[in-house]
Amino acid sequence: MSIALIILVRYVSLALPSFAFRFKDRYSANTLVVMTWGGLRGGISIALALSLETEMERNLIVSINYMVVLFSIIIQGLTLSKLVQKLA
Repeated sequence: MSIALIILVRYVSLALPSFAFRFKDRYSANTLVVMTWGGLRGGISIALALSLETEMERNLIVSINYMVVLFSIIIQGLTLSKLVQKLA
């Protein structure tokens, strides 16, 4: 659930500025999809989660963070080229 939400939020955070600055006039329609799927994350989010105090539900946040990072690196990273080929 959190992975789907993060991907949706990433798409919206890319779509709003691209529509505001009319990037769709310069780039293909699939650019947002590729940028959304290819947005890999890792070290900074894990470091921020590990810096939390234990009373802030640190273990839960770190666990969720690791799942999202692993999904992002393994699944999204390994399927990005296939997505680009399919959309091209």
